[in-house]
Amino acid sequence: MERRPLLLVLTGFVLGEVWIFWRVKSAAALAAFFVFFVISILGYKGQRGSHFFKSSFLSRWGICIVLLSLGMCFGGICQLRFQNRQNRFTTLINGKTYKIEGQIEEKKKTNTATSLVLKNLSIGREKFAGRILVYVPEDREYGIGYWIRFRGTISEIEEPTNPGEFNAKTYWLAKGVFGCCYDAEVLSERYGGFLIGDALRKFRERICYFYERILGESTGGTAMAMVLGEKTGLLQEQKDLYKMAGISHILAVSGLHMTLMGAFAYRFFRKIGVSYGVSAVFAFPCIGAYALMTGMSSSCLRASLMLFVYLLGEYLGVTYDLLSSASLAALLLLCEIPGRLFDSGFLLSFGAMGAIGFFLPLLEEIFPEKEEDKKRKGFKIENIFRGILGGAGILIFTIPASLTFFHGISLAGLLLNLIVIPLMSALVPFLAVGGALCAFSCLIPVGRILILTGGMGIHFYDFLCRMAEQVPRSYLTIGHRGILFALFYYGILACGLILIRQKKIGLWMKRGILFLTCSCLFIWTGATKDIGEKVVFLDVGQGDGILFYSEKDEICLIDGGSTSKSMVGQYILKPALSYYGIDHVDNWIISHTDEDHISGLFELLEDGYPIGRILLPALNEKDEKMLRIEALARKNKTQVYYMKRGGKLKLKTCTFFCLHPEIVPGSDPNENSLVFLLSLPYQEILFTGDVEKEGEEELDKVLERLSLFKNKKVRIVKIAHHGSVNATKEEFLKQMQPDIAVISCGKNNRYGHPAPETLKRLNQTSAMIFRTDEEGAVELRTGKQIRINCFGK
Repeated sequence: MERRPLLLVLTGFVLGEVWIFWRVKSAAALAAFFVFFVISILGYKGQRGSHFFKSSFLSRWGICIVLLSLGMCFGGICQLRFQNRQNRFTTLINGKTYKIEGQIEEKKKTNTATSLVLKNLSIGREKFAGRILVYVPEDREYGIGYWIRFRGTISEIEEPTNPGEFNAKTYWLAKGVFGCCYDAEVLSERYGGFLIGDALRKFRERICYFYERILGESTGGTAMAMVLGEKTGLLQEQKDLYKMAGISHILAVSGLHMTLMGAFAYRFFRKIGVSYGVSAVFAFPCIGAYALMTGMSSSCLRASLMLFVYLLGEYLGVTYDLLSSASLAALLLLCEIPGRLFDSGFLLSFGAMGAIGFFLPLLEEIFPEKEEDKKRKGFKIENIFRGILGGAGILIFTIPASLTFFHGISLAGLLLNLIVIPLMSALVPFLAVGGALCAFSCLIPVGRILILTGGMGIHFYDFLCRMAEQVPRSYLTIGHRGILFALFYYGILACGLILIRQKKIGLWMKRGILFLTCSCLFIWTGATKDIGEKVVFLDVGQGDGILFYSEKDEICLIDGGSTSKSMVGQYILKPALSYYGIDHVDNWIISHTDEDHISGLFELLEDGYPIGRILLPALNEKDEKMLRIEALARKNKTQVYYMKRGGKLKLKTCTFFCLHPEIVPGSDPNENSLVFLLSLPYQEILFTGDVEKEGEEELDKVLERLSLFKNKKVRIVKIAHHGSVNATKEEFLKQMQPDIAVISCGKNNRYGHPAPETLKRLNQTSAMIFRTDEEGAVELRTGKQIRINCFGK
C-alpha cells in the first residue's frame, strides 16, 4: 500500500466525505480529522522513539496513517463546501421569481422542450458556485458556451418516492446541479465564445440524424448511445434487453471507447512518422474532444484521465500503474464534484477498475498460464477460460453496487461479453467513422456503407441478447441491498484475499480458499433477502397501485395505474418489484377498469411480464378494456378470472375475501369496484377500490354479517376513491375503526383529493393517516406489530 500513496489518500478522502455526508451538522468531525492528522505527523514515534523529521518515521504504518489522515481532512473539506453550496440553493427554493444568468454547459432536446445545464450563475445580484437545470421552449436555438438571462422560480430536484425508483436528485448532484427551473422565460442571450464546444455539439447532432435516418429508430438509437453516449433516442425495450443480457455497459461511453479513440490517434501519428512522445501529446486533444462531444460522464472522464496518465507515462518513460492512475482520476473527479461518490456510473466504473487492479492479478496467480500454452499460437481454449474468470472477477467485485442501483445481476453477461467486447473494437470504429463521413455531404455514400455495416453488428448483439433471454435464470433479480450488506460483503472478500496472499499456502489451497470465499459471498447475498409479509402502497400519482408480498413469497398487485404519471408500469411498478427481488406477479387484482387503476397493467402485459392470473369484477357486460385485457392475457399466457361477492383468493398463509360487488345492472363503474378483505394471521386489511356512497352502504351490511371480526378488526384501510368527498362516510368509519388509513392520490391533483371533509372525518378517529402525495410510497410490514416506512420522507 505504501507504494501506492494515491490509493491511500483516495481511501481517506472517501471516508472523510462519507463521514461528513452522514453527519452534516457535525462540523466538529472535520476538526477531529485535522487534529488526527496533526497528531499523526507530530506525535508518531518510530521504533527508537524518533519523530516525524527523522528517517525512522518513514515506516509502513506511519506513512499509511499520515496519508489516510490527509485524505480524510481533504475529503471532509470538499464535502462541507459542496453541502454549503447546496444549502445556499435551498434558501432560493421559496416560490419567488428570480432573474438568473448563466453560461450553457450542456444541452439536450426532448419531445417537448430543451434542457440546459448552466454554470457560472448569477441569481439576482449574487454569484453562485454551482449549476442549475433549466427547461426552455424547443423552438429556441442555443449554443454551448452561450450566456442566457431568464426569469423563473427555482425548484428542488425531486427525490424518489417509491422503492427502486430512479433517483434524479443523485444523478444531477453527480453533475453538480443543485436545482432546476421549469418555467423559464428567456429575457436575453449573448454569444459566449466557446466555438469548439458548440461545433462539437452540432457535429454530434448531425451524426445522430444520420444514424436514425440510415438505421431506423431502434437500431439508430442504439448506435447513438453506443458511440456518442446519446440516450434520448434509445428505446426502453433496447435498454431492458441489453440489461438482462448483462451488456448494458456498451450503451455508455466507457474506457473501451476512450482506449479505441486514443489508440487510433496515437497509431495514426506514429504511422505518419511522428515520435512516440509527440504522438502521445498529439493524441491528448483528440481524446479531450471525443470526451467533450460524448457528454463527459463519470466513466468517460475516468477513462480519459487514465488514458492521459498512460500517454504521459509513455512520453516521460515512466511505468504505468493502473491502480495509481485510477486513484488519481477518482481524486480529481471527487474534488471537482463530491456528489459523484454516490452516482451509479462512478461506482461501477471505478469498481471495475478495482477488480482489474486487485482481483484479476490474483486470479492470474492462482490460475497461471503454462509455458507451453504461452508459446502456442492461434486459438486457445485457455483464453476463453481466462476471459470468463476475468468477467467473474469484475462481477464479484461490483455485486454490491449492482444490487444497490439495479437490484439484479446477469449471469449471461459472463459469456456474452467474450463475444461483445472484442467485436466492439470493430463495431465502434465503423459507426464512428461512418457517422463522421456522413457529416460531410460529399462522403455520405461511403459513410452510409460503414454505418450499415455497424448496424449489422448491432442486430447481431440483439440476436445474442434474445437468445440469452431464453435461458432460464440468465438474469437474477435479487433485490435491493444497502450499505450494511456492502460492508459485510467486502469484509468477507477482503478476508479471503488476505488469506490467498499468504506465501506459505499452496496453489490448490489458494484455489480452495477462493472457492470458499465466493461461496460465502453468494450465500450472504441470498441470505440477506428482504423477506417477510408486507403491503406497499405505491406513489403512482393520481391513481392506485398496491403491492402485497406474503410470508411465503406470493406476489399480489392490486390495481396499478395513474392519470398524472406516464409510463407508471415501466418507471414505478417494475422498479418496485425488482427492489424487493420479485420477477413475476402471481395475482393481479383490478378493482375496476378506470385508467388510473389499469394503465400499468397494459404496459406490463404488452412487455410480456410474467403474470399468473388477473382478477376483474364480474359485470353484466364486459367493457372495451376488459376485452383488451383478455386479448393481451392470451398472448401473455395469463389466466383471467371474474369475481363477485362471496368469492375468495386463497394463498398459503392468508386469504382475500371478495366483499363487493354484487352484480347490479347499470351501476356506476366506481360503485362496482372490487372490494377485498385480506385476512392475515394478526390483522385485516380492507382494499376499497373507488366505491363511494352506494357501495359503502352495501359494505356496511356485509361487514355486519361477517364473523371475521370476532377476534380481529380491520386495522388497515385503503381509503376509497383517493379520499373523495363522497367516500369514507362517518358510519363506514365507525363500523371499521381502523388503526391505519392510507390515501393514494397525486400531488396537487385537479380533483382536490383528498377532500377536506374526508380528512376531517378521518381526523375524528384514532387512525394514523398516510398520504402518498405527502409521504410517498407507504410500506407496512405486517405481523404482531406493524412497522411503517415512508419512502418520501
